[in-house]
Formats: sequence, C-alpha cells, structure tokens
Amino acid sequence: MPTDAALVAMVVAAIIAGIVRFLFRPKQPPTATFKCARCSSVSRHTKRTAEAWRRDAKRLFCDSCHRKWIKSQPRQSGGASYGPLNASSNRGCLGVMLLLALFPVALMAIILYA
Repeated sequence: MPTDAALVAMVVAAIIAGIVRFLFRPKQPPTATFKCARCSSVSRHTKRTAEAWRRDAKRLFCDSCHRKWIKSQPRQSGGASYGPLNASSNRGCLGVMLLLALFPVALMAIILYA
C-alpha cells in the first residue's frame, strides 16, 4: 500500500499532467461543421480541415473536393502530393532534437568547468 506522501505525489502529478494537457492541446474550430468552398456541402471537420483552420485558411474543402484537387495537381518527384498542408509539417524537428540533446551537455560543461 502506498504511503501518504506517495499518494499525494501521485495526485499532484495527475493534476499537473491534466493542466499541461489542457494548456498545450491544439486549438479547435468553433463549430463541428463547415461549408465546402467548392461544392457548398456541409461537412464535419477532419484532422486535415482542422489543421487548415488553425493555419488561417480562408477556404475549406470537403474530402471529396480535396481528392479532386489532389488528382488535378501534376505529380511531384520524390513522393506523393498531399497538398500544401503537409509540405512543412515536420520542419524543425531535427533542430529541436539537437537542442534538447545538447542543452544538458552544455549545462554540465558550464557547471563542471566554470
């Protein structure tokens, strides 16, 4: 059976985790549906359209119209064409990982040799 201190620590950790999750969740569109800018149908937001909304897209398209748009685009060398939303979604990951990996090393070097 956990001690009182361990129980309090677990409760505090759970509360902090909940607060952090709440603060860092992605912003959601104000409504669950949107009107397609091409065919005027009312559709539910998907991950793709929610991300487009977060990036301040002026016009949102349903999945059917988006597929038609993808098919109308010329093939790009080096992989499939997924549209402008996914083109830069993973930029900066290497830099952030290097920073996170090198920061503790630099801090230890400063502490040991200062």
